[in-house]
Amino acid sequence: MYKESKSYKGFEKWWHEIQMSAKMHIYTFIAILFLHMMIPFLYLVLFDFKTIDLVLQAIFNFYVHLWPKALLLLFKKGFIIFILATPVWLLYPVLLRRYKKKSQQIMQDQHLRGSKLISDDELREIILKDIKQRRF
Repeated sequence: MYKESKSYKGFEKWWHEIQMSAKMHIYTFIAILFLHMMIPFLYLVLFDFKTIDLVLQAIFNFYVHLWPKALLLLFKKGFIIFILATPVWLLYPVLLRRYKKKSQQIMQDQHLRGSKLISDDELREIILKDIKQRRF
């Protein structure tokens, strides 16, 4: 029986791909932004704990008149580290390339077709590994 292609199926595939692409970009952006925000925090906690201690003392001892100055000090020190940590955004294209590589790996034909059990490239790699192991 002949099946006619439906236009809504093409639309659904296109819409789903747009949604998944946007989701991937948003999640990747949020993850890198979180990492970028954590770098100054970790730096201040590990290497400049005096600043954190001053800010916490001002807040928990209710020196309300010092809160703006303490937060400004924290912001200035953290902002410098934040600026120095901007190269973390170079991870974005690296992650996209890794996602694409994983996608290609997933999309490979993994079903048995006739007498072909593995691809020619995989067979070549196995033979080369076997030859190298026998030499040593």
